[in-house]
Amino acid sequence: MRPVGCIPGKTSSLFANSDMVLLTFGSSVGVRMCSVREQRFPKSAASVRAARQFTGDVLAGWRALDRWDDIRLCVSELAANAVRHGVPDGRDFQVRISCSGDRVVVEVRDSGRSMPEFRRVGPQDVAGRGLWIVSRLADAFGVLDEAVGKSVWATFKGAMPDRDAGAPRPSC
Repeated sequence: MRPVGCIPGKTSSLFANSDMVLLTFGSSVGVRMCSVREQRFPKSAASVRAARQFTGDVLAGWRALDRWDDIRLCVSELAANAVRHGVPDGRDFQVRISCSGDRVVVEVRDSGRSMPEFRRVGPQDVAGRGLWIVSRLADAFGVLDEAVGKSVWATFKGAMPDRDAGAPRPSC
């Protein structure tokens, strides 16, 4: 089940930089998805780099280069959080990338029970800024409490090439 605003029985948090964003997934609400790509990664530090590379490859294939750096950095931060705080030993996490219109949505899902939280960090701290970075780069992001684990998602407006510019769109 994917989020469409609020889902009864699910806990969802939304963080937005400017306006409220309604995320729709699938065709049940009349929105045709451009494309969806997903991949699972083992719990290891090397998987953060692999998730970032996977994301870059998908975006390059879609010619979605306008926010390429922002999206890859956010996936790196969310994947690092999943590896460090979310994924139980012996399990893996999933990165899902989808597009709709001019937006790209990334999700990092793990089966851990802990929920992400903003931390107060000082100037000398070397960790703890991941969600802050995501909150500044993404147009919106949030957490969906799943039956097992959670999905942390971020959406990026204006990430897909303009249809009128003649750039090919990803196929469904």
